[in-house]
Amino acid sequence: MIRTARILTLVVLILSQGGLGQSGEPHANTNPVARLRLDSARRRVVIQACTKMVDGLIEYGLVGPGGKDHETLFVTDVPPSQIHAACLIVGAPDAPHPPKEPEAPIVSPAAPVRIEVTWSQGYRSFRYDLADLIARERDRWFRSRPPLVPGAWIYNASVQGDGFFLADRLGCVIALAEDVAALANHRDGDPEDDDHFVPARSKLPPVGTPVEIHLIFRR
Repeated sequence: MIRTARILTLVVLILSQGGLGQSGEPHANTNPVARLRLDSARRRVVIQACTKMVDGLIEYGLVGPGGKDHETLFVTDVPPSQIHAACLIVGAPDAPHPPKEPEAPIVSPAAPVRIEVTWSQGYRSFRYDLADLIARERDRWFRSRPPLVPGAWIYNASVQGDGFFLADRLGCVIALAEDVAALANHRDGDPEDDDHFVPARSKLPPVGTPVEIHLIFRR
């Protein structure tokens, strides 16, 4: 009942801003919701975005409106609450929200999600796990850090309260380390050691290239 009420609340939010067509396809492309595509049968949500950074330090894989676009690999104009509503519609686990106690774990291993990025350049098409597009700088002793593990993303939604959705306030969608505001985090990301992530430039398309971010949930 609680899950159903939450889905209905978020769907109303989407409908109030243009909504999705009956087929699951969005209306006119002037609406940010039109940057979302749902595939309930495959439990997949596809977000249209574009490349924001190919060098420099990053803390996010994807941010929305008002997010830290100077610290992210990709940006989208779709509000996080609408992305979350779409994920619930396709059957994403309604994961528990991060606890408020600092010592408690932030993410739940009960809601794994695969995150893939696709784009086309000329006649070629590309598909990567988001983790493969992120590198780590060497530590202070010039030792290599282990790469982010592909497929180790966790969907934990975001902190919600009476009349607010924290991800919308901060524009957080996918964080590389634990972030209570983001919809998804990487399982191995350490919030105390998050200042060494950089784009894997050799694999990325140029800044401004349209891409699609796929959130794929287990059946």
